[in-house]
Amino acid sequence: MTRHLVERGVFRDDPFSLVDVGCSGGIPEQWRHFEDQIQAVGFDPLIREIERLNASKMNPSVRYVAARVGCRAFQRGPKAGLFNTDSFPRCTTVRAVELMRIDYANTYFDQTHDGAQTPEMVELDEFFREHPCDVDFLKTDVDGFDIEALAGARELLSGAGPIGVQVETQFGGWPTSDANLFSNVDPYLRGLGYSLFAMDPKLHSKAALPKMFRWSQPADTHEGQSCWSDSLYFRDVCLPGYEDYFRVRIAAHKLLKLCCAFEIHGLEDCAAEVLLQFRRRLEGVVDVDRCLDLLTPPLPDGRQVPYREYIDFFEKNVTAFYSRR
Repeated sequence: MTRHLVERGVFRDDPFSLVDVGCSGGIPEQWRHFEDQIQAVGFDPLIREIERLNASKMNPSVRYVAARVGCRAFQRGPKAGLFNTDSFPRCTTVRAVELMRIDYANTYFDQTHDGAQTPEMVELDEFFREHPCDVDFLKTDVDGFDIEALAGARELLSGAGPIGVQVETQFGGWPTSDANLFSNVDPYLRGLGYSLFAMDPKLHSKAALPKMFRWSQPADTHEGQSCWSDSLYFRDVCLPGYEDYFRVRIAAHKLLKLCCAFEIHGLEDCAAEVLLQFRRRLEGVVDVDRCLDLLTPPLPDGRQVPYREYIDFFEKNVTAFYSRR
């Protein structure tokens, strides 16, 4: 569906707008489905890596900024007398880095291997007041400081705001309101109108009994404790009364961007629900039935059929959808 909409130029006059906080290596590959119908700004404190990315970028609407993203009013609370439940220091990754005697950020994040970092800090709210943009998606991956980056983006995330947020959060740590814990980030985002749609938990085996790494570097492992997660949030606009409660009206192009972001993240069912619920709002922009057909997977017997036939088959053959394992 996303490819179809891009080929039709649906987003040519209103490109998908991405903000990538912690952008070493460049913007994630999945967003390139929008081809030239995307604009993006990435932030990272690694000076030479940002220079490399700006020099090598193919799309003039993508730019990279050397800065740490944070919040000037953010304060770290006292930890005296509190118990830290962070298990990461005892994991295989930490022990491997010690044994290999490497600087992790310099080795794996900075492709120039220079390691120099800028002292400059920016708040997203400040940045986008100076550089107005209707942001569609915000991704943060800043190794434990994501909650601070989000705190400096409350204005950006309020109102209609982005349709989605991907944030890295920990499951263990200091039990304070400023810690980058899922238990702190989740209510903050829910209060701004975002719902959790998916999690990609990262497992880390203990150094006491190392397990296989998932990648060709000392990172998360195939087995072990869930230490942290990439959590994916979207505006669940299909919730009854959503627009009235949050006092927003999501425009047709924004809804289509939400559908595309759903599809890109393997949530085609969520995209279909949006297309159905907001059919009248979308019909003047796209062929809703065509989009539904493009989202529809094969039937359990392998046949590819249109959306309406797929739904009819399910309603008459529910047990055909039972697992055969």
